[in-house]
Amino acid sequence: MPSKDPALDAVVAWLAEEKRINAAAKTIRQAINFVLDGQNTGRFKIAELDKLEKTFVGTKVEHYFLNNLGLPKASLGEMDTIIAGQKADVKFTLGNTWTIPPETIGNLAILLSVNDNKSVFSMGVIRIADDDLTSIAGKGNRDKKRGLKARARDKKAVWLARNKLFPEEYVNFLLHLLDDDRIAILSAGRAQARINELFRRVIDRRIHKTVLETISRQQEARARARDAEKTLNCEGVFIFSYKENAKLCKMGFAPLPKDYWISKKLAPPDSQ
Repeated sequence: MPSKDPALDAVVAWLAEEKRINAAAKTIRQAINFVLDGQNTGRFKIAELDKLEKTFVGTKVEHYFLNNLGLPKASLGEMDTIIAGQKADVKFTLGNTWTIPPETIGNLAILLSVNDNKSVFSMGVIRIADDDLTSIAGKGNRDKKRGLKARARDKKAVWLARNKLFPEEYVNFLLHLLDDDRIAILSAGRAQARINELFRRVIDRRIHKTVLETISRQQEARARARDAEKTLNCEGVFIFSYKENAKLCKMGFAPLPKDYWISKKLAPPDSQ
């Protein structure tokens, strides 16, 4: 039986590859981290963003989505991009309701969302019809955006990832640390002391440079990690970067992706 919407099917098929679903997860994490700006603010929770910043996360999601998936930017006044030869808008929400502008009606939309507290994200595709949307809000709604109805979200959209767990590297590291560890790290004193406490407490977990920059509120992740090792070696804690993968592999450990560090307990503390 012929498909009712071959254009939608083509976009779904293109996005369905696991590498592209992972790229969507990466996109969302990059956008959130960009707006949190942990290096300068020390923030790591979406709840710490104001309304305007939360809106800006959606803008960055669109930019990173096109970049990470190698998609073109559509012409001004059209949809956001072209996927498998089909025009499509990219829509993002920090909740479970998307706002849709009038120009998207009749067109395809890529639906992206995140729940950072649960470490899950979603990506789906839908062709927006007028009756998929709620009524227009009050006078303050100048662009006449309307919400996507729950029925359309749950029954009509084709979901490639629905509340899918983030890959480990895209989980919000600080948000999901044990409370006692996070409090101890963030209250340890100066920047270097906080980094020392991080590597002391978080053993055998990959730590991205964004985490180091947020905790130290500085860009010098490599120098901070190097100085932490000088302090922690006497406690039997050794720190490795992605540039030391040959050493890690020789010791029987897995290599690190770029811009990651890990601390390992390799010897008992020096009793002297």
